[in-house]
Amino acid sequence: TRNRGLEANPENTKKVMLELRELHGPGAIATRCLDGLC
Repeated sequence: TRNRGLEANPENTKKVMLELRELHGPGAIATRCLDGLC
């Protein structure tokens, strides 16, 4: 969310998550979370 210049709040986070899922599939958020852990 911050990388897009948006305030990190629930509404903006939801918008970004939905957009990422639309572009990269339903596992997009999980993949990004796992990439951050490894």
